[in-house]
Amino acid sequence: MYTHRDTSTVILGAMSVTALCSVLLLFVPGVWSGPAVYTVTGVLLSLGVAAYLLRSLSVHVTTTEVTVWFGGGLFRRSVPTRDITDARIRRYPWYYGIGLRFIPRGWLYNARGMTAVEIDIRGNRRLGMGTSEPEALLAAINTARDAGSRNSMH
Repeated sequence: MYTHRDTSTVILGAMSVTALCSVLLLFVPGVWSGPAVYTVTGVLLSLGVAAYLLRSLSVHVTTTEVTVWFGGGLFRRSVPTRDITDARIRRYPWYYGIGLRFIPRGWLYNARGMTAVEIDIRGNRRLGMGTSEPEALLAAINTARDAGSRNSMH
């Protein structure tokens, strides 16, 4: 019904700068003969794994569920549409950052910017999903909720 993917340009940019600085450390005289080469190698491997896992944020909406996940899908959350009690566009403060965060209002999956669609989930829980298309995502969630409630009546 609706699928959208945002690239994590800030996350990938920060990781690229860190990787570049780590590689430049290898050109410092004496680094190749000491334990720093292992540290730099570890940092580069960790950055590679993190870049793969956090490279993008995807949201998929069907009549039965809303699913949000980062990159390779390790960090994934699905919510049945029947459990969504409300949805709205919300602008979060800059200091909530990007990535997967537990914030005062609940969990936030965010790859870029400060605008998200926040859903209220039965059981007094909330989930924010950062997106570059907040209006389209909100419309898809509301349409899915309406379709799901019509299907459950039959």
